[in-house]
Order: sequence, then structure tokens, then C-alpha cells
Amino acid sequence: MSETVMICTDLGKISDQVISKGVELAVKLKAPIRLVHVLTGDNATPHATPNASDTTAKEMIQAQNKLERAKERLRDSGCEFTAVTPKGDVIDELKKEIADQDPYVLVMGALNNTALRHVVSGSVAGSVLNSTNCQVLLVPEAK
Repeated sequence: MSETVMICTDLGKISDQVISKGVELAVKLKAPIRLVHVLTGDNATPHATPNASDTTAKEMIQAQNKLERAKERLRDSGCEFTAVTPKGDVIDELKKEIADQDPYVLVMGALNNTALRHVVSGSVAGSVLNSTNCQVLLVPEAK
């Protein structure tokens, strides 16, 4: 098992909270960080393409900007870090990352107050939890 804090994010509405908690933990542990954002479907290309709809192009650009801001935060933390954006199915790619990297702890987000219900009912976090032996920190949505 490595000492790595693996932060998994979809760059969604609680991604800033997830990244903050992951960075906070890595700083306390003096551990390296691995930021993972899986690119799927229309978001499989990190840059807008001429054939993409205006909405899709805007979303891709926003996601790329958010990812760059996340990398800046990691640089500012003083921790060693890597950021990867594998392409494919979210659950499959996260499982591969976890198997390959064997992190000390995995940091993921859990939306709303019923996070536990989501964890056990087929969410991405639940699927990952069922397939890993490492520690997992679920970051709830702030109220």
C-alpha cells in the first residue's frame, strides 16, 4: 500500500469541498496526492471541438478550467502530486486506478444528506467502496 491520498472528482458541485478535504488530509499526513478525474462520453476530450454543441463546448471548457484550478490548489499545497484524466467508464477507470496505485486513502464526494443510501444503492462511490480495501473518506455536500 502506498502513502498516497487519491482524490477522485467529477468536477461537479462539491468538487471544491472534496479537493479541499483531500489536500487537508495529505498535508497532515505529509503524503503525495493523486487527483483522478475520469473523462466520459462527450467530456472524453478535454478541449472543445468544432463539432460539439455550444452547451457541450461550454461544459468541456468549464471542466478543463476547473481541473486547472484544482491543479493550482495542489501545487499551492506543497505536496507532491500527479493529476490524471483517464477516459472511459467512471467505475471501471476508478477501479483500475485504485488497483494500480493502491492508495492509503481514497477521497470522494457524496451528495446530499442521504449519502449512505447512495453508497449502498449503486452509486459510483458505492461501487468503488465494494471493490477496494483501502480507507475511504466520503465528503458530504455542505449545508
